[in-house]
Amino acid sequence: MTDNPFFDKFADGYAKSISHKYGDDLKILSELIPENCEISLDVATGTGFTALELSKKCRMVIAIDETENMLEKARELMSANGIKNVEFVKDTFEHYKSDQKFSIMTIRRALHHFSDKDLFFRKAYSMIRD
Repeated sequence: MTDNPFFDKFADGYAKSISHKYGDDLKILSELIPENCEISLDVATGTGFTALELSKKCRMVIAIDETENMLEKARELMSANGIKNVEFVKDTFEHYKSDQKFSIMTIRRALHHFSDKDLFFRKAYSMIRD
């Protein structure tokens, strides 16, 4: 799988983005995450700000992104914050396979990149715990 060239080029900028790091949407999302969540999936994790918030309340976080430079920035963010419960996967959500059922699934600021939103939601629904 090849990296997305746009996100490969701009990973540094996203990692430094105040809006992505402190946006009101992240604050709202963080407030909605229940305490002691079992396992979550952060789709299109980018540089990891959402995965970082999930890691504070979930036992395990799977952070998936198709671009290695984005994942590298996310790894650096976790390391800088002493976070050890995030696992990174380089893949697209469309191709990602897991038998795991997730307590929470997030996609922050990235849904517009998915051309087939019906497919996205069908797959996401099938991966959420009942």
